[in-house]
Amino acid sequence: MPRTPAATRHRAPISRRHADDTPCTHRKGQDCPGVTSYTATCTCGHWEQRSGIRAAVEEQRAHHLHNR
Repeated sequence: MPRTPAATRHRAPISRRHADDTPCTHRKGQDCPGVTSYTATCTCGHWEQRSGIRAAVEEQRAHHLHNR
């Protein structure tokens, strides 16, 4: 089976989010208001997953990317 060209591969990076939905870019130990959720958005533009539990986002992300 041929591999999909890199330009058309789907990616869904997971980002940490604060309660006000701003991205958490703090390093460990810095003053941070706290991470309240995790979000993964696919580059296909048709899929997004959000949860307060990172493992739940990782599982749905893996399922989405596997079925692409």
